[in-house]
Amino acid sequence: MGPVETKPISYAGFSVLVPTDWDVGAIRLEQGMTMLGIQDAEKNRIEVRWEKAGLKKARQEARRKGKPMEKRLLRPDEVSEKFHQEAKKKIKGLDVQEGVAEEKIGGHTAAISSWSDSQGSGYDAVWFCGNTDRYYYLHFVGAEEQFKSIIKGITCHTSLPYYRWQYLGLNLSLPKDFELVSQKAEVGRLIAVFRGYWEPQKKKGPSSFLRPAPLPEPRRLLVERYNLTRLSDADPAPWARKEINSLGHKYLGGIKFEKREEDQAVNGHRASALLFSQGGGLFRKPSAFYLACSWTCPESNSAYLLVVPLKPHHDYRQDEKLPTCPQYVSCHWAAAESSLNPAVQDHEGSGPEKGSEQQHKSS
Repeated sequence: MGPVETKPISYAGFSVLVPTDWDVGAIRLEQGMTMLGIQDAEKNRIEVRWEKAGLKKARQEARRKGKPMEKRLLRPDEVSEKFHQEAKKKIKGLDVQEGVAEEKIGGHTAAISSWSDSQGSGYDAVWFCGNTDRYYYLHFVGAEEQFKSIIKGITCHTSLPYYRWQYLGLNLSLPKDFELVSQKAEVGRLIAVFRGYWEPQKKKGPSSFLRPAPLPEPRRLLVERYNLTRLSDADPAPWARKEINSLGHKYLGGIKFEKREEDQAVNGHRASALLFSQGGGLFRKPSAFYLACSWTCPESNSAYLLVVPLKPHHDYRQDEKLPTCPQYVSCHWAAAESSLNPAVQDHEGSGPEKGSEQQHKSS
């Protein structure tokens, strides 16, 4: 039996190589914890959770006060025991063997436990990633050989200036400050809404009284993937304009088309770039501008919309040309790069070109 063909599933800095017939079956965001459920056609195979340890914040606070740090970092085995104590209250008949092994996951030492209940058996792994200040909890259903293969394909941090988001047919590379706040998945259509924050602005001029204008609300970025089969023979351009207006009013609080449209290119496809504004009035400038890019990708049989926030305090209506559409979306990445397995160059090897990295820094 030959090697199993795999693909990466990446989400907010966490990435794992799984068989190609596995995909994300559940996403839950609650009380500072993120949970991904990854499954095959039959049942859940992996459930991974992570939450902030708060160590970086505690260290900064201790440095500010000039006192020893009060917070202690728990060992992975201590976290594992606490995690299983809570799990036993919810799952009847759960039997856990703590500390059956130690393994390296993403370069970190993980405490490995085995478990069994009325539904099956498998392994758990708990580790701390100092690069992201996160505790990770991995729950795996299956045999030991497959478990060891899965954990070898895990990365939990990256030195790149962006995070990969590769799940449910999306292949995104977004600045690290963006987090997923909402998504809607249905047959042939997926909408993902991300939120990020503007960098603090420096004071202007020699006087401390001269400060920059206040920043707008936290920036939002929208991505939609639409199966071309659903569009049938309809012209995608009018559909894109209507869809952008609908998404903008639902997720951005209302936007206005500024009658600026240009032809650009995304992933080698002809794309339409449009300028939208938010707020403003008869004698007031808009409070924010957005660039909306739409294109079709025959390779993935999909139409894409990308709505990105533009830098504040600039009137883009006066510019001769619109900003360039960021190459955040790799619309046919999976088909083009799947041959690079195994490891997919640490899951990050097929990232944006250098020009795109510059866009990550300037967007």
